[in-house]
Amino acid sequence: MADTINNGRAAAMALIVQVERQAGDITRVYDDGNGLGDSYAAFRDFTERLDQFHVFVALVEGKLGDIAADKRDAQEQSLAATRWRLMELEIAAMQSFMTRFLASGKPWPLGSQAFLNRREARLDEIIAFQRESPEPYHFNAPDDAQVASLRGQFNGQSGLSLPLDDFGAPEFSQSLPSFDEPEAEVVSAPPEIETPAAPAQEFPVPPAIAKPEGGVKPEAVRPAAPARAPAGGGRSGLLKKKKRLAIRVEGENVYLDGESAGAVEDACKQAGLSLDELAKKMGLGRATLVLMLKGADAIERKPLNQLRVFVSQNGGLV
Repeated sequence: MADTINNGRAAAMALIVQVERQAGDITRVYDDGNGLGDSYAAFRDFTERLDQFHVFVALVEGKLGDIAADKRDAQEQSLAATRWRLMELEIAAMQSFMTRFLASGKPWPLGSQAFLNRREARLDEIIAFQRESPEPYHFNAPDDAQVASLRGQFNGQSGLSLPLDDFGAPEFSQSLPSFDEPEAEVVSAPPEIETPAAPAQEFPVPPAIAKPEGGVKPEAVRPAAPARAPAGGGRSGLLKKKKRLAIRVEGENVYLDGESAGAVEDACKQAGLSLDELAKKMGLGRATLVLMLKGADAIERKPLNQLRVFVSQNGGLV
């Protein structure tokens, strides 16, 4: 019995040591936003790694009953302090990533809206952890200004990150296909009946050309020269580079930028629509759409999502 108790205590202490080791590894990689830059994929991996870490800490907390009562409170407080230290790191990393990502002008990947909403909800979870912790722990509350700034960024950018289900946006155009629609039923074609090959035909060999008098040989028959390619057509077979619907953020406003106008123009050609027809489908005037495409006027969330759907479904990049 004593051996069992001692083994349980040793296992619990080993898990606590592992928690500290993992916390140190995460801090070394991501302290001050290092390891994130302006990469959405790196930030997503960081949050997934933190989620796994907190699940592991919760598991270790369930093993504290195996530790002697006189040491249990100290170990529980140590685990809570470690978790809080990683939460403070999480807030700082959030702010570092959002600042760099917005400055880069990169568009949000499709489906990132739910991710950003989850990050905003995470702020509430962190604040609740600090407030609900026992009084002796004395965890300092997060900086109010920093939290308010992050909330504003998450709220503002969530409206600019296209959710996957917006591809079916019925208010945009009933003529555009939706990813939410069921696939058309595939009807099997009737089996092909193999027909016997036609017998090879024998063609008579043309008679030899007689040599004319005087020993002069007839002019050799030459194959017709290939047709000359039309002028300027040497590069016609190359794939045309796709243009991207890019944005830039100025304060709380979002503008189309770079080659966005060209991306929409190419998409219109692909869809067989004029710019007037596209503006009408979007519920906008042509002049309003042109000003937004040129980056002169800010663009709201709805028309931006409409253009992203339209461009992505007609050969462009978003």
